[in-house]
Amino acid sequence: MTEIDLLASGEVSSTALVEACLQRIGKVESAVGAFVTVTAERARAEAAAADAAQAEGRSLGPLHGL
Repeated sequence: MTEIDLLASGEVSSTALVEACLQRIGKVESAVGAFVTVTAERARAEAAAADAAQAEGRSLGPLHGL
């Protein structure tokens, strides 16, 4: 299953995906140097909003929650 499938089925939340990504960034960013800025709090806020919309039955489109 893809992340989109997991989100749509409710098996994982946007918040959980964001936290997993932020943890991964924290582990590898010093070696990779892929980001100029990591806006963790903004990502968390947007994930929480996506989770709330999904809980209300509102879809934000095919990439909802990613």
